[in-house]
Amino acid sequence: MNDPLLSTTSTVSRIRGFSIILLFCLKDGCLRTRDICEKLDKYPQYVNRYLYNLQNYGLVEKVEDFWILTEEGADFIEYLEDVDKRFNIIRKKYERNKKEIRKKKERILRKKICYAPRLPLRRVGAKRGKFKLSPSLETATLMI
Repeated sequence: MNDPLLSTTSTVSRIRGFSIILLFCLKDGCLRTRDICEKLDKYPQYVNRYLYNLQNYGLVEKVEDFWILTEEGADFIEYLEDVDKRFNIIRKKYERNKKEIRKKKERILRKKICYAPRLPLRRVGAKRGKFKLSPSLETATLMI
């Protein structure tokens, strides 16, 4: 069992943040450290530290001056994209359900307002189109 992604120490859990950004950067092809630094606006020492960690995990390899994804790195990116796709489906279902609940509450509230006793309105001030309840709550005030 020499596969670094299937080790008992779970190196996959260590891959997050900037490491994932680097993997997606290398997804389109091989790049030099200098190109990655320019693309991500980071210092070479910072980028190299992450690239060598990813190399230790078996996700990237250095061929001469270029960094490329290994087969395991490509599989990991595919896995991340699949997880992202599933998460978006779940998020959309959650948001749709949340919207339906909000609409039900609004309908119930509208029914309660329609059956509430009518308050007399009176015109106050120079501004138009603003409603205001009078302090005594005996009459509603319309700002016109």
